[in-house]
Amino acid sequence: SGFLRSRWSYLAVGPRYIQDPELFKHNESHPRYLRGLEYNPWYQHLLLSYGFEQQAKLWCPEHSMSRPYVKALEGHHNGILLAKFVPCTRYCLTVDQRHCMRLWDLQNYSLMQLISCEQVPLHDLCFLG
Repeated sequence: SGFLRSRWSYLAVGPRYIQDPELFKHNESHPRYLRGLEYNPWYQHLLLSYGFEQQAKLWCPEHSMSRPYVKALEGHHNGILLAKFVPCTRYCLTVDQRHCMRLWDLQNYSLMQLISCEQVPLHDLCFLG
């Protein structure tokens, strides 16, 4: 689909900031810039976006092209720096500016674990397995 193809192009952009009026036309979208976008081929083909807000947002264009927004993952007290899907699972991890990590269950969109790492600066996430 066009929606998914246009979002796929963001996956190759890297850490640059993205601004696209088409992406932000929904009320649920990020108000200014998109910091990152992740794709999950293992669980419901979800997209995970994050900007400079205190929440990450889930999208599922396969379910509805006109209303692809699913849910906001809320709970951070600082802007989100990183968000990644845990490979081959239904979980994702978000990291905020204070390096507080949150593990989310995507089946019911609930917080599974809170990990504080304020002493250790994080620059990226990598899952080995």
